[in-house]
Amino acid sequence: MALETRPAAEATARALVGGLALTLVVAGQFILVLNSSLAGLGWAVSAAGLLLFLLGRLRPAPRWLAAALPAALAPQTLWLPAAFVLSALATGLSLAFQQYDLTNYLPVLLVWAGAAAAYLAAWLPAAPRPNWRAWWAAYGREALVVGALILLGLGLRLYQLGWLPRVINGDEGVLGEAALNTASHPLANPFALFENFGSLYLQAINLCMQLLGQNALGLRLAPAIGGTLAVGTLYLLARWLFGARVATTAAALMAVSHPALHFSRTVAVGYIQGTWLIPLELYCFISGLQKRSAARLALGGLALGLHFSVYLGAQIMAAYFAVYLLVAAFVCRPLLRGAWRLAAVFWGGLVVAVLPEAVYAWRYPEQFLARLNIDGTFQSGWLAEQVATTGRSPALILAERMAHAFLALNGYPANDFYGATIPLLDALTAALFLLGLVYALWRWREPGYLLLNGYFWAATLSVGVFAVPPSADSYRMLITLPAALLLAAVGLEQVLALVTLADAPKRAARVAVSAALLGAIGLLNVRAYFYDFVAQCRYGGDPQTRFASYLGTYLSALDRESDVYLLSNDVFRYGTHSSVDFLSDRLPVTNVPEAADSLTSAPNVVIVAIADRAEELIAWARAHPGGALERQYDCERLMLVAYALPER
Repeated sequence: MALETRPAAEATARALVGGLALTLVVAGQFILVLNSSLAGLGWAVSAAGLLLFLLGRLRPAPRWLAAALPAALAPQTLWLPAAFVLSALATGLSLAFQQYDLTNYLPVLLVWAGAAAAYLAAWLPAAPRPNWRAWWAAYGREALVVGALILLGLGLRLYQLGWLPRVINGDEGVLGEAALNTASHPLANPFALFENFGSLYLQAINLCMQLLGQNALGLRLAPAIGGTLAVGTLYLLARWLFGARVATTAAALMAVSHPALHFSRTVAVGYIQGTWLIPLELYCFISGLQKRSAARLALGGLALGLHFSVYLGAQIMAAYFAVYLLVAAFVCRPLLRGAWRLAAVFWGGLVVAVLPEAVYAWRYPEQFLARLNIDGTFQSGWLAEQVATTGRSPALILAERMAHAFLALNGYPANDFYGATIPLLDALTAALFLLGLVYALWRWREPGYLLLNGYFWAATLSVGVFAVPPSADSYRMLITLPAALLLAAVGLEQVLALVTLADAPKRAARVAVSAALLGAIGLLNVRAYFYDFVAQCRYGGDPQTRFASYLGTYLSALDRESDVYLLSNDVFRYGTHSSVDFLSDRLPVTNVPEAADSLTSAPNVVIVAIADRAEELIAWARAHPGGALERQYDCERLMLVAYALPER
């Protein structure tokens, strides 16, 4: 009996044949690239793919294959297996490239991106042609406001980015060196890890430095872009949860927030990338569930998978999304009624995007657990030590840690990796935050407030209970900043409602009060960062860090053939900070703790003195004339003196 086929099934069968042909040809070519000794296998696989391609183009699809396909199977459904196949292929290729010491991973990244695109395509609905004129009529004014806020955030983050802060600290130097090392293994693999920084993120930093130079501007551009994106993604999340007014307030607060400005202008803290990725993940997740949109959930899972290749925070959020679904199943039953299959789409996107990173972490667990092993409350032995030292119970110590993490927002100055004299939230924003927090806790059973509460407290719990030392809370709580600012926006909205300014007839009064309050907050934050902090030369944490940055900057302008000597002591010396090597491109420096008289005058010799030995170098320069003497100051404080002898 002849097999009966259907037109849709025949089209799907042809697509299967074509996809398999393409996969075989690509796999064969990769085999040729990876190992020349496997050329025979590579050409055989490619030939099989080419033969299958010709058969697919010149002959109908096999009738048995078309007949075997389910009646409801559409060609679009093939995107789903293609996504997982491409993700697995990217995983295998990343391991093979590392094994055969191939450092150009661009083909691997393209396959990985193809996996993400295929997964998203599997869930995209057939949408009608958009009517942009109607959309602009409905949302044009709102789009202009959001665009203005994003431009404001961008301007504040790019303003003199290569000059302010005036120094780069040691960790910035370490990350700069790591980014430069992505040209070779192991960091050439975009799924490798360096102290939990994803190599993919380090490669993005390296790309910025290739465009702008090996300097502070090139080093800091990637966090500045991430900090700017946070304005837009927080708006998306806030608008979906609480409407355009709250979203505008939240985006405005993010644009001018002084910790958001600072950590967007230094590469030392990777949590800044979470300030835009986390709101995007949350927006896609909750809007996908409420709209029953598989495409949004797929995009959210893919964004979370990308987050794993950037920095910590993705681990916290992955656990949080799982907990949210469990809690919402009891608290917000209508949200998940009939939506469990849709929720699985989110996790499928995560698997597709995170598979190469997960396999790498499984092969190198010490890199995946690097931060936890060093700064983990339990893994590092900190909790056991505190129990033994203080005699208090572990529960009490952890409760105090939780309180300390919370108070990093509005109680303790932001010192670590910053040096500010105020907490992460200014006084006005902190007051609105507390009002919004209380209101959100009161309405916690609603899906939006449950999501926001869960995000804030899950992140706070993770920082407070699982990470030490307490002083690091001042920058680790950056992960909660979008939630805190959104809660502040909620607080302002509820205050306006309380004084009846949320009513439509009082729109002008509401706008005036909101603008005045947000303007005051903006002035407080911009002044706190650009005048009270940056202009006072506080960044760096200690004089040694600032000296190292000035030394590296000075060395960067020297001839590579210069012989450099540093009149040093036990505190200020070359070799303590990677920022010197990063800025100077590893120009050799010899420490000279002995008297300057031990040095001899010679062409192309450069002698640098720390501030405490400046007079010694000046006296040596008088005795050996002919060179150029230079003094460098840090906020009117002498930082170094340099004396350069000319070439022959």
